[in-house]
Amino acid sequence: MVFDAAAVFFGTLCFAILFRVPSRELVHAAAVGLLAWLTVQAMQSVANPVAGGLSGAAVASLASEILARQRRCPVTLFLIPGIIPLVPGGKAYTTMLAFLRGDALAGLEQLLDTAFVSGGIAIGIVLVNALTRAAYRKNRASR
Repeated sequence: MVFDAAAVFFGTLCFAILFRVPSRELVHAAAVGLLAWLTVQAMQSVANPVAGGLSGAAVASLASEILARQRRCPVTLFLIPGIIPLVPGGKAYTTMLAFLRGDALAGLEQLLDTAFVSGGIAIGIVLVNALTRAAYRKNRASR
């Protein structure tokens, strides 16, 4: 588990470098990815993969919103690399492999599974983003 966590942190760090995150924010972006991945790992034992993706994305989005306000940076600086560990690339691969092998039923099943996990990730991001923006506007209006 420690090796997996280190690999996730390093992988997210590498994607942050690819996305040209400023060097002073690289560790924060990688920490968001690690936090999201740890959330998914914790949720796998108690829920389905869709709930894991949704909760991991919600945690990544919330951490990104907090860091963006603290560090005075755009939210996407932390969020885009932070959700990379959640992307169901392995599921997408097995989906395409099933279709290429001519197993349409297994391919369709994998396709739906991949789509639901991806949708859960999207919903987690949008939900937290909408709630934090609404709270931020309400807080600013009351000043």
